[in-house]
Amino acid sequence: MPTLSSAAGSAPSMSWGEGYHTGHWVYFAFLSVANCLQLASFIGLMVYFIRGYLHSRKKKGDAISGTVAIIVPCYMPNEHSIIEETLEHILNKLECEQEVNLEASQVIVYCAYNAPDGWTHPIEDKLKDMDGKRIGKWSRSFRSIRVPDSKSKASNLNYVIPEINSDYTVIYDADHHPDPRSLCIAVAKLEREGVDCIQGSTYIRKGLNCMGKLIDAEFFVTHFVIFPSLQVLSGTGFFGGSNAVWRSKFLKTQAFHHSAQTEDIEYTTRALLSGAKIQFCPESRSGELAPVSVQAFWKQRLRWAMGWDQVTLMHFDNIRKGENISCLARMGIMYLLPLRWVILAIMLVSTVVQPIVLAVYDVHNFFLDGGERLQMTGPIQTTMWIGLGVLFGTVSV
Repeated sequence: MPTLSSAAGSAPSMSWGEGYHTGHWVYFAFLSVANCLQLASFIGLMVYFIRGYLHSRKKKGDAISGTVAIIVPCYMPNEHSIIEETLEHILNKLECEQEVNLEASQVIVYCAYNAPDGWTHPIEDKLKDMDGKRIGKWSRSFRSIRVPDSKSKASNLNYVIPEINSDYTVIYDADHHPDPRSLCIAVAKLEREGVDCIQGSTYIRKGLNCMGKLIDAEFFVTHFVIFPSLQVLSGTGFFGGSNAVWRSKFLKTQAFHHSAQTEDIEYTTRALLSGAKIQFCPESRSGELAPVSVQAFWKQRLRWAMGWDQVTLMHFDNIRKGENISCLARMGIMYLLPLRWVILAIMLVSTVVQPIVLAVYDVHNFFLDGGERLQMTGPIQTTMWIGLGVLFGTVSV
């Protein structure tokens, strides 16, 4: 009696991987790297949350010891309509623990702004009337400074920072409204961890149209998923320009680069190369305004992209040498700057190109094989399932 195998013919058996050409394996290797990055990010994120949970069990509060200076740099022609509201929020709603127990406020607020020669506005008269006085719920000292010959945020900061005598310095952009407890949380973590800077998170507080909601979702993933994972894997964070607390002593050791497109990233790079310790604190939240239009959003992101590339070119040799930092920290800076386009390309293939290729691959098999699909044993399909599993786990968190 003929057997099933003889009836089916004498088809030669194929070992795993046979029939795939070089292009298949290059693609498989490319996606494998992407999956390894996703897996590393997932592990880093889990470690970060576990550490946070263990700390929360023995947490005793967010009391602050020391004095605080708050700087709000501003380009007045563009931000005169929002600066008064921001200052009112900081003076009356942003809490600082030590002010509850002291008669005199330990917080001083600086509004350091620039404007073209000859530019005037009624808001300047209001700020002049407030200058040098104690204002708000906690009688905080206020200084209004029009920075001479300034054409940038960096110049505004460089003008004010040398005269600060407070223990800690906080920087908020003109559209930022920090959550009431955010300053307490950030300063308490800075004291507890013994670092030089704590970078908080950002969300969209106003302008939640379709574009605003997409940006808000991006901010959430960036600050609560990517940055914490990066901190665990590289041992460091970075300064994002706003909603960050610095030790004033360190902040005075170097000036902001006034011609850099992204002065915050340029400052961070030099700080890290000199051995600074920076950590993220997503719980310290601050709301900002969404770009007013798609064109404004495009210009903002284009400036960021150009600025990051500018910093990469400026400091590539120093990053490569990394004489004053650990190998792990150097790899973290390399990941952020020189390798960021490689990482973006890998993630683009992993999240956009791969699903399209797999869809075409499955449709091709469906029609060519009379409705029968090949088993999921090839390198492309295997990588798909690994990637989907890691991606699902990361997004679920």
